[in-house]
Amino acid sequence: MRRVPGLVRNAIGRGAVSGAKTLDQAATEWSEGQTPHQVGSDSRPTVAWLWNRYIGPVPWWEALILGLDHERYRPVCLYLKQSSEVPNPLAEHGCATHYISRLRFFRWFNPWVIARLAGVLRREKVDILHCQGHQSTVYGTLAAHRAGVPVVLSHVHGLGRARRVRRRWINRLVLPRVGRILAVGEATRQDVLAANPFLPPEKVCSSGISIDVGHFADYPVSRAEARRRFDLDEGAIVVGTTGRLVPTKNQALLIEAFGRLRRRHPTAVLVIAGSGRLKEALADQAARLGLADAVRLLGHVAEVRDVLRAMDVFVLTSEAEGLPRSLIEAMAMGVPCVASNRGGMPEILCGGRYGRIIEPGDLEGVARTLIEVVDMPAGDRQALMQAAREHVWRQYDHKVMLAGLQQIYDEELA
Repeated sequence: MRRVPGLVRNAIGRGAVSGAKTLDQAATEWSEGQTPHQVGSDSRPTVAWLWNRYIGPVPWWEALILGLDHERYRPVCLYLKQSSEVPNPLAEHGCATHYISRLRFFRWFNPWVIARLAGVLRREKVDILHCQGHQSTVYGTLAAHRAGVPVVLSHVHGLGRARRVRRRWINRLVLPRVGRILAVGEATRQDVLAANPFLPPEKVCSSGISIDVGHFADYPVSRAEARRRFDLDEGAIVVGTTGRLVPTKNQALLIEAFGRLRRRHPTAVLVIAGSGRLKEALADQAARLGLADAVRLLGHVAEVRDVLRAMDVFVLTSEAEGLPRSLIEAMAMGVPCVASNRGGMPEILCGGRYGRIIEPGDLEGVARTLIEVVDMPAGDRQALMQAAREHVWRQYDHKVMLAGLQQIYDEELA
């Protein structure tokens, strides 16, 4: 079967979105007793999604699975391990859910897990096994072969997932048995092909990533209210970012560049939402630069829309990203964005059409770009925000990804 990269993005132009349900619609129907399918009740194909572990609710996965057209597919959710006791919203909405092992961790290699997973696949009469990540792909592919599942898909969510020789040897043994590999973006697709040269290019496709755009675009909280929640002055220039505090995110560069911006705009504030092992080091850096009062390390923020609403500029100085949802969320909120020329970030910004692109590690360039965006005329700023938001609606809403996934499922079952 031939696969053209970018199918998900093209599907909306062919009217494939019209049948996709929103999370609220799907959840309402299920709560009224209209479960998508009972085992053996009709001929609809069963699509099982397999994850490495259950870590608690993940809104975008829930939206995609509950949003599947359940007149066409019956979804099943599988987890190799259970790492959280928090109730699973998918199970609460009636989706068949299985935890293959109650262990929080297990080492390679566990034949018992493969045998148990194969048994579940047989009982659920799975037609498509959609594996999320490397370990799920390995266990899922072997179990699917044993259970006679006709279609296995592997989803790759980031860059550099085959750097180690061991991983590449495992891929060489497992991936030929996979029907199709779905990469979250074109940069990830190219990374997969470069790391696994035995794969034919048509086997790896760019499936995109998605968010509930309306959840962000229609957030009713005002900027003034959002700033009050973080004790930010309403008239301040607020630069911000979200994400884990780890070296690859390079928030240290952002703090350094922000110091240059603050020389021009003394009331500017930098907010960093997220937790991680670098929090103390970043706080020390801000203090050394005389920015202790201007850099706010917020830690984990339960409602990310509040911190995005408070921002004037969103910045990602990451050295590597697949297709970051945080950037898409900021665009959906109407925040002008600046992001590194790495991974899928230029792809999201369309080479600079919907935001500014910086070179990672270029302190002077990052500082200049921050000043440029902060000083942008109001009309230009509004035009950029509007264009970015429309782009996100066209390319990254859950309905777009659902349309593409369902088309992939149809092609693989044909």
